[in-house]
Amino acid sequence: MLLRMATGTLAMERLPPVLGILPSTLERMLRALQVAELLPKGRPGGGKGGAAHLKPLHLAYVMLGCAGLQPSEAPAAIMKLRALPHCQSFKPSDEAMQPLPTLEDQLAHSIDKAGAARRNNATWLPDTVATLRSWELHLSLDPLFAVIQVNTSAGETSHLYALGSTPRPGLSRQTIITGDVLMVMGELWADTEKQLALTTPSFLDPSRANAAPGSNNAGNPRQGVPASLSDQPTPMGPAASPPRKISAKTKIFKDAPLAGLVTADE
Repeated sequence: MLLRMATGTLAMERLPPVLGILPSTLERMLRALQVAELLPKGRPGGGKGGAAHLKPLHLAYVMLGCAGLQPSEAPAAIMKLRALPHCQSFKPSDEAMQPLPTLEDQLAHSIDKAGAARRNNATWLPDTVATLRSWELHLSLDPLFAVIQVNTSAGETSHLYALGSTPRPGLSRQTIITGDVLMVMGELWADTEKQLALTTPSFLDPSRANAAPGSNNAGNPRQGVPASLSDQPTPMGPAASPPRKISAKTKIFKDAPLAGLVTADE
């Protein structure tokens, strides 16, 4: 099996089909995130040794960036959403992933777990596929909240991330990311883990393998803020370009039919 790192180039190849957007749209979004220093940049010269590797938190930021109405608005969307705290769970179940303190931690951990499930098996196990495909992420910028839901034998478990206990009533435009997107991101991270395990013996060390759910990939306690540039992205820098004025009826990324990424006005 040919192993390839989860680079921006590979993300450009694998994500547009499940997101249901054009590669050019994703490319503009990834470029905006690099300018904002939310994604790493490759070293001069590129190639295998110079490519920037996307870790689970980077991939989580790609998810959150989809909430922007335009690719140039992705960094601002991430900054609003990433530190949302967990405030309530509905129908909690031992079968579902337990909520972590912030939305960015929860998404990074979900991608990491999906990657581990893929790395440990030659193909996706049927039960794993059923669980991951029932997973959905709902993102809203106004009002500001996020919901992660997944089906279990006890019903649908949901975790609400918001600044208040419940979102205020009224019109809510939501970006919905499906479990197929999570599966692809898990596959991207699994390829990276396999490659790093071959080339970097200390990568899968005991401290990382036994890291607690509330820890980052290095096994260090997280507090909703990246620990360092080498491990996680840095805070947002200058915006890639001024946001365009968008009609209230404009849907996200209107250049292609949407599959794994949809919006809903409620």
